[in-house]
Amino acid sequence: ALSVARDVYNLKSNQTEIVTTYNDAKTLSEEISKLPYNKVNVTNIVMSPKDSTAGQYQINPEQQSNLNQALAAMSNNPFKKVGMISSQNNNGALNGLGVQVGYKQ
Repeated sequence: ALSVARDVYNLKSNQTEIVTTYNDAKTLSEEISKLPYNKVNVTNIVMSPKDSTAGQYQINPEQQSNLNQALAAMSNNPFKKVGMISSQNNNGALNGLGVQVGYKQ
C-alpha cells in the first residue's frame, strides 16, 4: 500500500517514464507481429484509455485471448517432461557413473 501511495504521489514526475514504457511496449508488439513465424497478431495489444484523463492503459481483450490460446497450445507439449534424470542415490553409496534416461514424474 505504501508503494502504491508513493507511486500516486509521484505520478506527475513519473509521467515521462510511463509514456516511455507504453511506447516501448507498443513498439515491441509491432516488432513481434512482423516476425515471419508469428501466428498471433499482437499489434496494438496495449490500447490507450478511452478517457484521456484516466491515465490507465488497457489490454485489447481479443488479442489477449488469442495470445493466451497460443501460450496454452505451446504448453501442451507431451514431451516437456522427458529428459535426463540427473542423479540417483543408493543410500549414499555411489555405485558407478552413468546417465539414466526416463520419463520424469
